[in-house]
Amino acid sequence: MYIGEKGIGFKSVFMAAWKVHIQSGYFSFSFVHRKGDSGMGMVRPMWEEAKEDLPHPLTRITLFLHDYEDPTQHRDMRAAIRKEFREIQAPMLLFFRHIKAIDVRIYDDDARQEHMASFRLQNGKLQNQKILETTEASGDATIVSSESQIYHVQKHTVTDLPRNENRTLSADEEASRSYAKSEILLAFPLTANSEPIVKPQKVFAFLPMRQMGFNVSYSRSEADRI
Repeated sequence: MYIGEKGIGFKSVFMAAWKVHIQSGYFSFSFVHRKGDSGMGMVRPMWEEAKEDLPHPLTRITLFLHDYEDPTQHRDMRAAIRKEFREIQAPMLLFFRHIKAIDVRIYDDDARQEHMASFRLQNGKLQNQKILETTEASGDATIVSSESQIYHVQKHTVTDLPRNENRTLSADEEASRSYAKSEILLAFPLTANSEPIVKPQKVFAFLPMRQMGFNVSYSRSEADRI
């Protein structure tokens, strides 16, 4: 289940990197921010000539990770980043608007692959149906696991929500009452015969929040009425 907007911005990449290079179409620019800087580098792009052309319509984002003098801190930071990539959850693809595939490859210090994960999302045979394919492999490319899961995806917009008094809104947000609505998207896992799979589901707000313990299900007759 996906709800609302969590509000995590692009600047969060500087927790792991001191420079971010973005190449898309005719544009090639970087943001630079080191610890102790004013912060302007996180919002002020600097033009940087591209080293190669990307096929249209690809976009490449390259992170230059922090390089700590303390070898222990350096090792721990990279281990934490590897852990985050290893724990990417395939169902997140169900809630992205444009991303339909994710490939994760982790290499050791000698440039040898030690882990690979591949997630692919495609349309199913029925309306509002998606098929999520997941493959994981070890460093020697041996397939560790491979599965395909069918989902029924249903979207709904909730309106007339109350204003959050703890949040400061801009004049445009106040005037448009953008806070008063939120999009909810539900993804129901199904068997090959379109029978619901009843099991605990995660709640996402662009990122997985936690295991909520909800056993969410639906019937085809109920789905037809939504």
